Amino acid sequence: MKRVLMGVLWFVVIFVVLYFGASLATGFYMRTKVPADATAQQAYDATQQFMLQHAPAVAAAFWGIVLLAVALAVAGTVKGVLPGTKKPQA
Repeated sequence: MKRVLMGVLWFVVIFVVLYFGASLATGFYMRTKVPADATAQQAYDATQQFMLQHAPAVAAAFWGIVLLAVALAVAGTVKGVLPGTKKPQA
């Protein structure tokens, strides 16, 4: 039971790290598309336009991140390579 709970915890950690990384990359990409002297409203409008144009890709990326996090957490838990998921000694 402890291994399962640690696997779930590792899923959450991996998901948060991947999601933060993807959000950071998207933010940096958006920063290159907005002029340096743009007002906050102009930056907001450009971001909204980007999100509306790329909504299917953003949704697919979200589910890709979820599936990748699940796969890494399950594989790491089953193999026992993640901290707290080592198989108990018999």
